Amino acid sequence: MECRGEVVDSPGSAEVGATEVVFADYDVSVPEVPIVLSAEDHGTVELQLFFTRSP
Repeated sequence: MECRGEVVDSPGSAEVGATEVVFADYDVSVPEVPIVLSAEDHGTVELQLFFTRSP
């Protein structure tokens, strides 16, 4: 999985990013619920990683 991100100023070091996923790749079916008008077969996973030095 490829993820693109950027380094953000913080007390330690932080990496933020996002990647697209196709639900079928992980055997997740698109929900079919009467109250939901439509649903996509893909989505975005967003992440934040925080790095600090241990003492």
